[in-house]
Amino acid sequence: MWRSRLLWRLLAVNIFAVLAFVAVSQAYIELNLRQALRAEAMADLESRARLAFMALRQAGGQVDLNEVGRRADARVTLIRRDGVVLADTDADGRAMESHLQRLEIQQALVNGVGMDTRIGQTLRREMDYVAVTDPKDADAPLLRVARPTEVTNARLNAMRQGLLAIAGALLIVGSGLALFATHLIRSPIERLRAAAEGMTEGRLDAPVATAARAAGGDFSELEAALHSVGVQMRQRVNELEGQSRELASIMENVSDGLLLVDPQGEVALVNRAATRLLGLSAAQLEGKPLWQNLRHPEIHDLLDTLREVDRPSSVKMDLGAGASTRTLEIVATPMFETAEGEKRSVLLVRDRTEDRRLEQMRRDFVADVSHELKTPLTSIKAYVETLLDGAMDDVEARGPFLEKIRNNAERLTKLVSDILDISRLEGSPTDDARQRMDLNLLVERVLAQFKERAERRRVTLEWVPAAAPAFAVVNDEDLSEAVENLIDNAVKYTPEGGKVSVSVSTHDDRHEIAVSDTGIGIPRESLPRVFERFFRVDKARSRALGGTGLGLSIVKHVALRHGGRIDADSELGKGSVFRISLPAA
Repeated sequence: MWRSRLLWRLLAVNIFAVLAFVAVSQAYIELNLRQALRAEAMADLESRARLAFMALRQAGGQVDLNEVGRRADARVTLIRRDGVVLADTDADGRAMESHLQRLEIQQALVNGVGMDTRIGQTLRREMDYVAVTDPKDADAPLLRVARPTEVTNARLNAMRQGLLAIAGALLIVGSGLALFATHLIRSPIERLRAAAEGMTEGRLDAPVATAARAAGGDFSELEAALHSVGVQMRQRVNELEGQSRELASIMENVSDGLLLVDPQGEVALVNRAATRLLGLSAAQLEGKPLWQNLRHPEIHDLLDTLREVDRPSSVKMDLGAGASTRTLEIVATPMFETAEGEKRSVLLVRDRTEDRRLEQMRRDFVADVSHELKTPLTSIKAYVETLLDGAMDDVEARGPFLEKIRNNAERLTKLVSDILDISRLEGSPTDDARQRMDLNLLVERVLAQFKERAERRRVTLEWVPAAAPAFAVVNDEDLSEAVENLIDNAVKYTPEGGKVSVSVSTHDDRHEIAVSDTGIGIPRESLPRVFERFFRVDKARSRALGGTGLGLSIVKHVALRHGGRIDADSELGKGSVFRISLPAA
């Protein structure tokens, strides 16, 4: 076998190939290794420079530069921003020329860090230089560290010698194994490599080539296993991509804002709702500390406690000013660890403006109800006490007192009834008692109730029905009460000899019920508030006439509950007109 010319030719080819491979590899590795070592040396110098600069800043400039140089194991130079050398560990800084035009100094003044490699003018040796400073601080000096390049070159020479030794060993061993190994495994290995590269490019479910199975043995089994792994990986990737899309869709469409922050409060991820609620773009938020854009004490307090709390915590804050003020609640989860080992917390941003408004309305309503109930109750109590103190036996005084007690009791009954109506109308939005009916008939029936009262007050009632039936789907009881409240107010506030006109008309796909009067009218500044609960233009007159302050509020809720609206126009001293607009049926 050793005399076989084919064997020696194969060995010669193999030896030549190994030598060529070793030579090319050595040149390639040396070039890349030199760059890597240079980069490593510069990175090390930069780290040492930054640590020394931090020590210098923390000491307020009162630090032993030689001690800094000893710890940094490098030459250290302290330079003023105008290039004047303040101190140097290896030379007399006062005798050194301006360093302002040195490349590393120019770079540091702009970027905060600068690097260069050259033969130093002071020590006449090739040196690596790294300078650092704070580019935003006009008074901060520059600190430069330098180290001879011989250190890096020595490491490179040692590695080069080791590489040559390894190359020699590989040449000897490879010469004996190359022919056999190359012949047997090169083809199937190449096939498997191609399949693996396909996986790295995303073709995880591509079938592994089967031509290499001709080699027999375990390669065919390995190919089958690799193919199975690729298919399973593709399935898993599809699942992960689907979950990722679902998560992204949820984040973008959820109404609450979501932010992912690190322990320092820097925003890593933000959804669309958060940008809308905070009034900031994703570019303004992502990659920056949240407190940088939201300068609120509440945010600072929340972020400061992120690493300490073991349960969700929340804060509330107001954004904006005046009528555009929004109340936001921010809930922070305890810190958790991601798959990459990073600490994160989720901030949930909720708009509580409406909750605040409703709470204020509730407080105002309770206060108003308490005040409205207190007045008649106080009157009843006073009259009862007067009667008990002896007025009961006074026939002339007893009658008026009892009449006033009855009037106040009726006012209480009306007030409680109106409050219950308001609560019912503000409750469930559905109404099963609605029916299709002619508004002409409904309004005419309600108007008839005021005929006798209007005659007593010498107020003229005018009724103008629609030319054709005006059908709408309404709750008879609720709408009748709303119309009754409007007519009652019109008659009540129209002086003797005045006129109240009630009409029904149709405009396109809507019907309108209008009640106008020639009464005292409403001041222009009060008109926008007449539908508020317990609002009265003239409180004394309203109470004297038996008003509760809830009538027009009930009218508004009835109109809105029917999908309609209520409008009002008035001119002080000339009268008012109220219009209920409802969809036709």
